[in-house]
Amino acid sequence: MADPRVLGVVLAGGQGPLTGQIFRVGHLGSVTLGEILDAIGVLEQVSIRFERQVQPGAGIAAAQAARITRTPERRSCRHA
Repeated sequence: MADPRVLGVVLAGGQGPLTGQIFRVGHLGSVTLGEILDAIGVLEQVSIRFERQVQPGAGIAAAQAARITRTPERRSCRHA
């Protein structure tokens, strides 16, 4: 199964000067971190299916690491 749509991800090509250089991931408004990680996982699966040199789980791990390093620490609330 190599069609990302079957796995719930809609892709489109780049536009203008980016035609043929990038792809876009479709979404309808706000998305959760879990949905983003799911989409990255689908992209990994499809890439592997097309025999691309992809390490399974590497994209998801990189996205999680980026999220952790770029998210400010939450301060605990103190109640008087």
